[in-house]
Amino acid sequence: MWDERYRMIVETASEGIWTIDENNLTTVVNPALAEMLGYEPREMLGKSMFDFMDPADVEEAQRSFRLRREGVGERPKFPFRAKDGHKVWTLMTTSSLHDGEGKYAGALAMVTDITAQKAADAECSHLAAIVRSSASSIVGMTTGGVIESWNEASSRLYGYSAKEALGQHAPSLLARDPSEREQLVARAAAGDDQRQVERQDLSKDGRVIDVSITDSTIRDFKGRGIGISRIAHDIGRRMRMESELQYLAEHDWLTGLHNRRRLIPELDRCLAYASRYRRSGAVLALDVDHFKFVNDSEGHGAGDRTLKSVAEVLVGRTRDTDLLARLGGDEFAIVLPEASEQDALKVASDVRSLLWERPGGPIKASVGISLFTPEQKITADDALVAAEVAQYEAKEHGGDQTRVFSGRAAETLTWFERIRAALAEDRFLLYGQPIVDLRTGLVVCHELLIRMVSEDGEIIAPGDFLPTAERFGLIVEVDRWVTEHGLRLAIDGERVTINLAGPS
Repeated sequence: MWDERYRMIVETASEGIWTIDENNLTTVVNPALAEMLGYEPREMLGKSMFDFMDPADVEEAQRSFRLRREGVGERPKFPFRAKDGHKVWTLMTTSSLHDGEGKYAGALAMVTDITAQKAADAECSHLAAIVRSSASSIVGMTTGGVIESWNEASSRLYGYSAKEALGQHAPSLLARDPSEREQLVARAAAGDDQRQVERQDLSKDGRVIDVSITDSTIRDFKGRGIGISRIAHDIGRRMRMESELQYLAEHDWLTGLHNRRRLIPELDRCLAYASRYRRSGAVLALDVDHFKFVNDSEGHGAGDRTLKSVAEVLVGRTRDTDLLARLGGDEFAIVLPEASEQDALKVASDVRSLLWERPGGPIKASVGISLFTPEQKITADDALVAAEVAQYEAKEHGGDQTRVFSGRAAETLTWFERIRAALAEDRFLLYGQPIVDLRTGLVVCHELLIRMVSEDGEIIAPGDFLPTAERFGLIVEVDRWVTEHGLRLAIDGERVTINLAGPS
């Protein structure tokens, strides 16, 4: 009766039951164990338990069984190899069996399959290793923002050891603006996973750190929020590089003043403000006289020192609210918001005097002034070109003087606007002048000569518009037009030459 009950218990047990004799040979295997390893029970009977292990695992298993036989209690974890080849991790609870005389007669083992648990443990260990070795700061928090885990990268980024950080309130400890970070934590705790955001944190020593962070909700198996994970990357280097690139894109590398690219939108805003609030102002264009002679005779180093001196004089003479720029070469611009003609003339006079009296030797300059009023509807380009036209007029009359944009100068400005319109509307023509080989008398190619077409169809000679194009930077676009159309003719089989003015 008891044997039958014993047999039923063994066969119906959900855990594996494995008995071996004093020679470690299998005497009993229940269905649960056989199924665990993928065998039929009869296939396992009479075999050693170690026959179902990899050779590398046998020695450790034998050691454990020896200890158990000697009365040292253990619950060893053994890996067995199933019939289909996959590894089965087991937890074994063993008991020694003795005969009637008390001699060792084998062992009884209760075997639990822990393969899934082992895999989960391995995954957790792997994930923990990733977190520990990650270059990114990874912080685990409660839903209230209290720090529960803290990796080495967090210590490197913020300066706090794990001992110092654990148990602290993350927004209060790390954030430059705790209230803003509190909002992020609250949203994450509510299940609103955050996209990557860029914020500023504080390190232990008070330094401001630019970081890219992601706060995400940690959920249990029912989807309930039980914590928050926070990943932070130090983006300080990137931010510095972006700032430097932005600076270089908007400033002149030599003088540190704004460049033309930055000046134009700033001047547009100034003009819009003047129009809205009924203010007047002025734009000054300054060009160093005989600068090419300085470069050619004394070298580019002397030329650079001259340009830096001009920039220093402009900075020293103007207000913080004025706009300064180096437009290129030896040309500078000054924008005077809320200034009258007399104010602009005074600034021009002072700047020229300071340049003339500078300790390193006199610098002569030509200055052009254009005025803007609330009634005018002009763009920054128009205002700047008008000042350049007036400056050009001052230089044409001997230099070292100041001119205000006037009716006569307006004629030059008109040419500028006509050239710009002709470029936009493709109103140019190319004439082919034959080039003859004097030895043969044959035409070998054609030299392409540009003409501009006026609004009413009149053909305009290059001498009428090219000087203005060269002076005010439109010549590059004219050269591009000539090159593009000349190449089209060459592709079609024509032998042509083109003339390029290039920047002056």
